Amino acid sequence: MKQTKQKKSLNALAVQTMLLIMIISLIVPAVASENQEKYGILVIAHGSPSESWCSPVRDAVAEVDLPYPVELGFLEFVPNETINDAVERLDNAGVTKIIAIPLFISSHSSHIQEIEYVVGLRDTLPMTAEHVVVVGVKMERTVASKDNQYVISYMPLEADADGSMQATGHPGDEEEEELVPIDTDADIILTGAMDDHWLTKKNFQ
Repeated sequence: MKQTKQKKSLNALAVQTMLLIMIISLIVPAVASENQEKYGILVIAHGSPSESWCSPVRDAVAEVDLPYPVELGFLEFVPNETINDAVERLDNAGVTKIIAIPLFISSHSSHIQEIEYVVGLRDTLPMTAEHVVVVGVKMERTVASKDNQYVISYMPLEADADGSMQATGHPGDEEEEELVPIDTDADIILTGAMDDHWLTKKNFQ
Protein backbone atom coordinates (compact mmCIF):
# COMPACT_ATOMS: atom_id res chain seq x y z
CA MET A 1 0.00 0.00 0.00
CA LYS A 2 2.81 2.40 0.91
CA GLN A 3 4.55 1.76 -2.44
CA THR A 4 1.26 2.36 -4.29
CA LYS A 5 0.78 5.72 -2.56
CA GLN A 6 4.37 6.70 -3.30
CA LYS A 7 3.93 5.75 -6.96
CA LYS A 8 0.74 7.79 -7.21
CA SER A 9 2.52 10.73 -5.58
CA LEU A 10 5.41 10.50 -8.04
CA ASN A 11 3.02 10.18 -10.98
CA ALA A 12 1.17 13.30 -9.81
CA LEU A 13 4.48 15.14 -9.52
CA ALA A 14 5.43 14.15 -13.06
CA VAL A 15 2.05 15.31 -14.36
CA GLN A 16 2.41 18.61 -12.51
CA THR A 17 5.85 19.08 -14.00
CA MET A 18 4.53 18.50 -17.50
CA LEU A 19 1.77 21.01 -16.83
CA LEU A 20 4.43 23.49 -15.80
CA ILE A 21 6.25 22.88 -19.06
CA MET A 22 3.09 23.55 -21.05
CA ILE A 23 2.64 26.79 -19.12
CA ILE A 24 6.22 27.77 -19.96
CA SER A 25 5.55 27.17 -23.65
CA LEU A 26 2.63 29.61 -23.46
CA ILE A 27 4.42 32.31 -21.46
CA VAL A 28 7.82 32.55 -23.11
CA PRO A 29 6.92 33.14 -26.79
CA ALA A 30 4.62 36.02 -25.81
CA VAL A 31 7.28 37.64 -23.63
CA ALA A 32 10.24 36.98 -25.90
CA SER A 33 8.56 38.58 -28.91
CA GLU A 34 8.64 41.95 -27.14
CA ASN A 35 12.36 42.63 -27.58
CA GLN A 36 15.74 41.17 -28.41
CA GLU A 37 16.63 39.95 -24.92
CA LYS A 38 18.15 36.49 -24.66
CA TYR A 39 15.76 34.52 -22.48
CA GLY A 40 16.42 31.52 -20.30
CA ILE A 41 14.08 29.37 -18.24
CA LEU A 42 14.73 28.54 -14.59
CA VAL A 43 12.49 25.79 -13.25
CA ILE A 44 12.54 25.80 -9.44
CA ALA A 45 11.51 22.72 -7.46
CA HIS A 46 11.63 22.17 -3.71
CA GLY A 47 14.00 19.21 -3.68
CA SER A 48 14.28 16.15 -1.47
CA PRO A 49 16.98 13.86 -0.06
CA SER A 50 15.13 11.08 -1.92
CA GLU A 51 16.39 10.37 -5.42
CA SER A 52 13.00 8.84 -6.27
CA TRP A 53 11.43 12.27 -5.61
CA CYS A 54 13.98 14.29 -7.62
CA SER A 55 14.31 11.95 -10.57
CA PRO A 56 10.84 12.47 -12.13
CA VAL A 57 11.33 16.23 -11.92
CA ARG A 58 14.69 16.03 -13.68
CA ASP A 59 13.26 13.71 -16.34
CA ALA A 60 10.27 15.95 -17.04
CA VAL A 61 12.35 19.13 -17.29
CA ALA A 62 14.80 17.31 -19.57
CA GLU A 63 11.89 16.76 -21.97
CA VAL A 64 11.31 20.49 -22.42
CA ASP A 65 11.65 21.41 -26.09
CA LEU A 66 11.95 25.19 -26.30
CA PRO A 67 14.28 27.51 -28.22
CA TYR A 68 15.67 28.79 -24.91
CA PRO A 69 18.13 27.40 -22.39
CA VAL A 70 16.22 25.56 -19.64
CA GLU A 71 17.77 24.79 -16.26
CA LEU A 72 16.42 23.14 -13.12
CA GLY A 73 17.35 24.34 -9.64
CA PHE A 74 16.28 22.92 -6.28
CA LEU A 75 15.52 25.13 -3.30
CA GLU A 76 17.12 22.70 -0.85
CA PHE A 77 18.41 19.17 -0.20
CA VAL A 78 20.19 18.72 -3.56
CA PRO A 79 23.84 19.89 -3.51
CA ASN A 80 25.30 20.96 -6.86
CA GLU A 81 21.79 21.35 -8.32
CA THR A 82 20.77 24.49 -6.47
CA ILE A 83 19.01 27.55 -7.85
CA ASN A 84 22.40 29.28 -7.78
CA ASP A 85 23.98 26.51 -9.86
CA ALA A 86 21.16 26.69 -12.41
CA VAL A 87 21.46 30.48 -12.73
CA GLU A 88 25.21 30.20 -13.19
CA ARG A 89 24.63 27.83 -16.11
CA LEU A 90 22.13 30.28 -17.64
CA ASP A 91 24.66 33.09 -17.22
CA ASN A 92 27.27 30.98 -18.99
CA ALA A 93 24.78 30.53 -21.84
CA GLY A 94 24.64 34.31 -22.25
CA VAL A 95 21.10 34.76 -20.96
CA THR A 96 20.08 38.37 -20.22
CA LYS A 97 16.59 37.73 -18.84
CA ILE A 98 15.51 34.72 -16.76
CA ILE A 99 11.93 33.56 -16.43
CA ALA A 100 11.84 31.68 -13.11
CA ILE A 101 8.92 29.30 -12.71
CA PRO A 102 8.33 27.73 -9.28
CA LEU A 103 7.17 24.13 -9.48
CA PHE A 104 4.75 24.58 -6.58
CA ILE A 105 1.01 24.02 -6.34
CA SER A 106 0.28 27.29 -4.54
CA SER A 107 1.76 30.77 -4.69
CA HIS A 108 0.86 31.08 -1.00
CA SER A 109 3.53 28.56 0.02
CA SER A 110 6.11 30.03 2.39
CA HIS A 111 8.74 28.60 0.07
CA ILE A 112 7.79 31.18 -2.55
CA GLN A 113 9.13 33.90 -0.25
CA GLU A 114 12.34 31.93 0.13
CA ILE A 115 12.61 31.67 -3.65
CA GLU A 116 12.01 35.43 -3.97
CA TYR A 117 14.90 35.99 -1.57
CA VAL A 118 17.27 33.65 -3.40
CA VAL A 119 16.53 35.19 -6.83
CA GLY A 120 17.02 38.70 -5.44
CA LEU A 121 13.43 39.94 -5.44
CA ARG A 122 13.29 40.59 -1.69
CA ASP A 123 15.87 41.54 0.93
CA THR A 124 14.42 39.92 4.06
CA LEU A 125 12.52 36.83 5.12
CA PRO A 126 10.09 36.20 7.96
CA MET A 127 11.27 33.77 10.61
CA THR A 128 9.23 30.60 10.19
CA ALA A 129 8.86 27.24 11.93
CA GLU A 130 6.73 24.40 10.67
CA HIS A 131 6.36 20.66 11.09
CA VAL A 132 7.15 18.70 7.94
CA VAL A 133 7.85 15.12 6.91
CA VAL A 134 11.18 14.46 5.19
CA VAL A 135 11.54 10.98 3.71
CA GLY A 136 9.13 9.59 6.28
CA VAL A 137 10.68 11.39 9.28
CA LYS A 138 8.78 14.10 11.14
CA MET A 139 10.93 17.21 11.41
CA GLU A 140 10.70 20.81 12.51
CA ARG A 141 11.79 23.08 9.66
CA THR A 142 12.84 26.60 10.61
CA VAL A 143 14.10 29.58 8.66
CA ALA A 144 16.14 31.97 10.79
CA SER A 145 18.79 34.65 10.45
CA LYS A 146 22.28 33.52 11.41
CA ASP A 147 25.56 35.39 10.87
CA ASN A 148 23.89 37.91 8.54
CA GLN A 149 22.36 35.23 6.34
CA TYR A 150 19.27 33.05 6.33
CA VAL A 151 19.53 29.39 7.21
CA ILE A 152 17.07 26.52 6.86
CA SER A 153 17.35 24.11 9.79
CA TYR A 154 15.84 20.69 10.42
CA MET A 155 15.40 19.01 13.80
CA PRO A 156 13.71 15.61 14.37
CA LEU A 157 10.38 15.63 16.20
CA GLU A 158 9.08 13.25 18.84
CA ALA A 159 5.73 13.05 20.59
CA ASP A 160 5.53 14.09 24.27
CA ALA A 161 3.44 12.21 26.81
CA ASP A 162 0.49 14.46 25.98
CA GLY A 163 0.85 13.73 22.28
CA SER A 164 2.27 17.12 21.24
CA MET A 165 5.28 17.11 18.94
CA GLN A 166 8.55 18.54 20.25
CA ALA A 167 11.93 18.96 18.59
CA THR A 168 14.60 16.64 19.94
CA GLY A 169 18.32 17.26 20.20
CA HIS A 170 20.23 20.33 21.29
CA PRO A 171 21.04 23.68 19.70
CA GLY A 172 23.74 23.12 17.11
CA ASP A 173 22.55 19.61 16.27
CA GLU A 174 20.33 20.84 13.44
CA GLU A 175 20.93 20.00 9.82
CA GLU A 176 21.43 23.41 8.22
CA GLU A 177 21.40 24.74 4.69
CA GLU A 178 22.07 28.36 3.72
CA LEU A 179 19.77 30.39 1.51
CA VAL A 180 22.26 32.18 -0.74
CA PRO A 181 21.10 35.00 -3.03
CA ILE A 182 22.09 34.51 -6.65
CA ASP A 183 24.81 36.57 -8.28
CA THR A 184 23.74 37.48 -11.82
CA ASP A 185 23.41 40.50 -14.09
CA ALA A 186 20.36 38.96 -15.78
CA ASP A 187 16.90 40.34 -15.05
CA ILE A 188 14.60 37.93 -13.22
CA ILE A 189 10.89 37.47 -13.89
CA LEU A 190 9.29 35.20 -11.28
CA THR A 191 5.95 33.74 -12.32
CA GLY A 192 3.28 32.49 -9.95
CA ALA A 193 2.91 28.85 -8.99
CA MET A 194 0.26 26.62 -10.61
CA ASP A 195 -2.62 27.88 -8.45
CA ASP A 196 -5.85 27.74 -10.46
CA HIS A 197 -4.33 27.91 -13.94
CA TRP A 198 -6.79 26.55 -16.51
CA LEU A 199 -4.33 23.85 -17.63
CA THR A 200 -4.19 22.54 -14.08
CA LYS A 201 -7.98 22.47 -13.79
CA LYS A 202 -8.37 20.74 -17.15
CA ASN A 203 -5.89 17.95 -16.35
CA PHE A 204 -7.04 17.24 -12.79
CA GLN A 205 -10.80 17.19 -13.31
